[in-house]
Amino acid sequence: MLSLLLIAMPVAPMESTLEERQELLQEKQEDLTSLSPEAYQQRAKEAYERATGFLKRGLGIEAAASFREVMEKYPFSTFATEAELGAAEAEAVQGNSEAAIAAFTRFIEQHPTHSRLVEARYGIIKVLEEQWPSDFFLLPPPHERDLEDVEATVLALSVFFRHHPKDLRIKDLKDLRQRAWALLFKRQLYLARWNAKQGKLKAALRRVESARQRYPAVSEPAEDTRWVKDLRRRAQSVKVDEKAPKLHPSRSAFETEPSL
Repeated sequence: MLSLLLIAMPVAPMESTLEERQELLQEKQEDLTSLSPEAYQQRAKEAYERATGFLKRGLGIEAAASFREVMEKYPFSTFATEAELGAAEAEAVQGNSEAAIAAFTRFIEQHPTHSRLVEARYGIIKVLEEQWPSDFFLLPPPHERDLEDVEATVLALSVFFRHHPKDLRIKDLKDLRQRAWALLFKRQLYLARWNAKQGKLKAALRRVESARQRYPAVSEPAEDTRWVKDLRRRAQSVKVDEKAPKLHPSRSAFETEPSL
């Protein structure tokens, strides 16, 4: 059992070295006013590459700080905009989903023609996917929990497919969309069963039919198909009361004709 737990434990990211932290401190204290344009650009490149190195090693905090250094200290370099995207990726590495999505979205809005928009849109999708409910056995099944992030993933995927139809990751992303659809469809069937238990048969049937139209590519288990067939039979047998509702006494005194 202990060996299984050790295997399941996440591996801690590598720590930054003392020399790397000293370089960051030196960068903050250095005066750049005397640098030539070429030297300024070279310093920005070195700072950006150092930040990228932190990111590749999973050092989200150090990467975020280094990318901010590039943006704040070298705002006129060609690496400042790249650092904005890197800062968003650093937030994602740290697990700061809201901050990461906000940073990716800001990059897309502020740089609508940038060549790396595809990476920002892909980053949003991966951050949202990380927020999907897990299959942990002590928790309710995913389809019985909040699927807001799954719905948001489907929307983000639609945007990605529209803007980047030839991206090499399209096939994998379509598989992800199919998994999202299947989960959302299962959620609707779960809610339909709950409606049926409450005696709301027609509402349950409407929910199922709406889900089938919205997620036509999802294969329906035979058990669910039989249940829906029985639900339709029961819903059609329900008679609608055509009688007009009784007026409230306070209204009937004014809305009924007086006797002559």
